[in-house]
Amino acid sequence: MSDNDQPDLLPAGHRIAGHVVTRLLGRGAMGDVYEVVHEETGESYALKLLNKEMLERASVVERFRKEAKIMTALDHPHIAKVDASGLEGDRHWLRVELLGGMVFEEGAEEVTTLGDFINFRGGRLPQQEVLECLRQFLDALRYAHGRGIIHRDLKPANILMHAGGMKIADFGIVATVGEEWLRTQVEKTVASTIAMGGKVNGLDLGTVGNASGETSLIGTYAYMSPEQKEGLPATAQSDIYAVGLICFHMLTGHKEPRFKLPSRIDDGLDPSWDKFILGTLEKEPSARHADAGAALEALEKVAEAMETPSGESPAQAVKPQQPVQAEQPVGETPSTGTPAEEAGAGRSADPTSSTRRKRPVRLALAVVLMVVVILGLLKFWNAPETQPPRADDDSLPKAGN
Repeated sequence: MSDNDQPDLLPAGHRIAGHVVTRLLGRGAMGDVYEVVHEETGESYALKLLNKEMLERASVVERFRKEAKIMTALDHPHIAKVDASGLEGDRHWLRVELLGGMVFEEGAEEVTTLGDFINFRGGRLPQQEVLECLRQFLDALRYAHGRGIIHRDLKPANILMHAGGMKIADFGIVATVGEEWLRTQVEKTVASTIAMGGKVNGLDLGTVGNASGETSLIGTYAYMSPEQKEGLPATAQSDIYAVGLICFHMLTGHKEPRFKLPSRIDDGLDPSWDKFILGTLEKEPSARHADAGAALEALEKVAEAMETPSGESPAQAVKPQQPVQAEQPVGETPSTGTPAEEAGAGRSADPTSSTRRKRPVRLALAVVLMVVVILGLLKFWNAPETQPPRADDDSLPKAGN
């Protein structure tokens, strides 16, 4: 379909707010994104034009101005930088830094989002890569949450890839249009998709460039927290829920947990991921990690559990050779140590240390036993010799007496 068949699209060469349009980068439920060049500086940017119908209400226009100021104030290496905003005719716009994406193989398509990257890696990522991805965008969320800013629409399509790592895009967009408006649009789209026999969570959410408004809204629904689907206001824990779904997808290749923990799906995954996932996907927001900072602390515990000697990857780590006894041997005194102490004893760095500790005890017992034996022999040798009584011994009773 050409640009002429879509009258809302801006053609290449179109001028807007001192910029010249180069090409369309993507279309979403809340607006279109173009690559543009600033007429004076020659710098390239991504220009996001918000949909007209979103800004028909005066309250939305006011929120846009407020949120635009908040977005331009955000400055973090893993948040896509918004540096300008304005109104051109009847279209409100945001100017965002242009990220080049990444090409991992010659002739391969450019990877621009986390969703692209997961697909490129075959549907899932190695554990160490999952750790690094989570560290980057959880750090960005910690920065935002610390300033009272909630994303509300976190999903793989909103996490952009570039040579320097990852950056979260679209902070403040949902706050601008209103959560109720977004939820209404999502519900309509999901209902329509299901009625036509389509999939919702099973849909390939792919790249922003290939996403239609409907696909974008379904992606929003797939990563919504339970409270958002019920129409309740989003909180920091709502973002954490989306992080849990993204993490589960990266680890297992599945977009829905379906009551299965990661290690139950793939026993090659470190079991510590299970606790992390549980802390993100609890139905009640209060039962989840309080915010991105708390989630980062929990993530570092996963990293500690995965540490292996000599720089080996977790997949190469050799499992302990000492078997763990499931039952206490009959007659042996049960251990009085704590589970953590007992687990630590089973992972002694020196397997001969327990043997060395037992040697002095055994030696002492042998010495005591030897002394007892010697004393017994001496007592036996020094005992007075006894003779059987004689027949004429006066001490014997006489016959007839």
